[in-house]
Amino acid sequence: MDSCYSLPFLLKCYERLGGAMCADPRDAAARRRRGVLARAAYAMRKERCAGSPRLPLARAGSIGKVRTPSPALSDASQGASAGCPDSEPKRKRRRPRRRARPALSARCALPPRGVLDAAELGAALDFYDDFTDGGIISARLAVLRRRWSDSRREQQAYSAARCLELMPKERAETEPAVWPVWAAIVNNLATALFADISPDFAQVSLCATRTGVGPFLALPLRGYLGWRRRARLVGLA
Repeated sequence: MDSCYSLPFLLKCYERLGGAMCADPRDAAARRRRGVLARAAYAMRKERCAGSPRLPLARAGSIGKVRTPSPALSDASQGASAGCPDSEPKRKRRRPRRRARPALSARCALPPRGVLDAAELGAALDFYDDFTDGGIISARLAVLRRRWSDSRREQQAYSAARCLELMPKERAETEPAVWPVWAAIVNNLATALFADISPDFAQVSLCATRTGVGPFLALPLRGYLGWRRRARLVGLA
C-alpha cells in the first residue's frame, strides 16, 4: 500500500468493499482501481491549487459594503478620465458682474415733458392761491404791494401779473387747453418773486442764463421735481 494513506482510512475502505469482494472478485478489483484513480486525481488537483494564491474570505457582515479603491487604481482611473475627450474639468461658477452705473446725466435725466407740465400746473395753482390770498386780490395788486430788492425782477413780475389779467384763472377753468399757458405765466411770476428772496435760486437762474440753458423756472419749489433737484440734474448745482 501507498504510505500517503492512513490506516483508519484503509480499514474503512476494506469494510465497505468486503461484502462486494466476497460476492464477486472482479467487481471488487474494479472498485479498487476506480478508487485509486479518484484519489490520484484529487491529489493532482490539490497540488495544482497549492501553487496559486487563495482569495481572502469575506468576513461576516462585510457582504454589500462599498470597497474603497486602492491608490494605484484611483490614479489609473484619474488618468483615464483625464485622457478621455468627453470628460472636462469642472469650472468654478462665476458670479454675475454688476453693471457699471451710468453717468449722472444718463441715469438722472429729467422726466418727460408731460410729467413736468402736470407738476407745474399743480404747483402753479397752489402758488396762485397763496399769492392772491385765495383769489381775494388780483396778482397785479399783490405785486405792487410788495417791496422788491431788484427793479428788473419787479418789472418781470408785473408783466406776468398783467398777462394773468388777460388770461384769468376763470378762463382756464372753462377751457382746459388754456391750463398750460396759464401755468407758465404763473411760473414766470413765481420765478421773479423767488429769485428776489432767495440768493441761491438767483445764482442758479443766473448760471442757467449764462450757459444758454434758458430761463430756469422756480415751480415746483419742493418735492420730487423741486428746483434744487432739477438744478442738479441739468448740472447747475
